[in-house]
Amino acid sequence: MIKIDAVLYGLKGANWKQAYHSLAESVSDATGLSMMDVADQLIANEQTSPSGIGRGFALPHLQIAGLSKPFVLFAKLAQPIDMETVDHDAVDMMVVLLSPENDGPYHLLRLSRLSRFFRDETICQKLQGAESEDALRAILLYEIDMANEERKAA
Repeated sequence: MIKIDAVLYGLKGANWKQAYHSLAESVSDATGLSMMDVADQLIANEQTSPSGIGRGFALPHLQIAGLSKPFVLFAKLAQPIDMETVDHDAVDMMVVLLSPENDGPYHLLRLSRLSRFFRDETICQKLQGAESEDALRAILLYEIDMANEERKAA
């Protein structure tokens, strides 16, 4: 099942490092994790394994100590930023997946599901057209409910 724990609209960052610091601050507020630890790990991971999945999305992900359950944050950026992506498009949306340190294959399963979900062209277009946090939440709630229902029926 796909679940989004937090939604941000208008995330600030002139480049991917600044965006990751802003994301880490929100993650820290929601989870109690150290903002600097999260930012440092996101940045280090991006340098070795770029997170751009295409269609304006990046999906940074970590297995991280001190987290008791998975956490997913969706953010629409105030301005698109250049990142390494499979289609070379600028990134204007990020989905951060954090899993507990010893979550092994469950982390990969969540990553796979999120990646498939956010590569859907229709979903991408709806999210890119959203002009508020409430609109993002409504789109995500509807589309995730539909995806979860399809998964149950299969």
